[in-house]
Amino acid sequence: MSKTRKTLLVLLASILLAGISAGAYWYLYGERPPEDRLKLFGNIEIRQIHLAFESSGRIRAIRVNEGDSVKAGQLLAALDPSRYEAALEQARAEEAAQRRVLSRLLRGSRPEEIAAGKARVKSAAATLREARENFRRSRVLAETRYVSQQQLDNRKAALESAEAA
Repeated sequence: MSKTRKTLLVLLASILLAGISAGAYWYLYGERPPEDRLKLFGNIEIRQIHLAFESSGRIRAIRVNEGDSVKAGQLLAALDPSRYEAALEQARAEEAAQRRVLSRLLRGSRPEEIAAGKARVKSAAATLREARENFRRSRVLAETRYVSQQQLDNRKAALESAEAA
């Protein structure tokens, strides 16, 4: 082998050895990502994420696509309002029914109800008069011992009941 060839071979081996040494040094002591970071690779499928709505229902429209940038508070999807519209109609019907009841109460009683109430008052007054008279008679008879104390107590209870009515 010629001297130039040997020199060239030694030079190539030195360069190769220097390259291997530099690569090993960079591999062992080179810049590494911080250990507090997690690097993940993959795809996120938009149909698999969970959206938080204030209530449940069928989604009527999705307003963003996969890969779109979104901001806090941005409307992402809209629910079908038919369920809520039906509940609103039901509430309106209940309100109308209650308004009719209130109107009837504010108008006052019908003449038939007034007449029936007057008849009940007259009946209660007659029962009261009868109870007073029966108690008065029983008290007089109890003083002369022709009526027992039990009968007098019964007449007094009937009088108190009629007064309450």
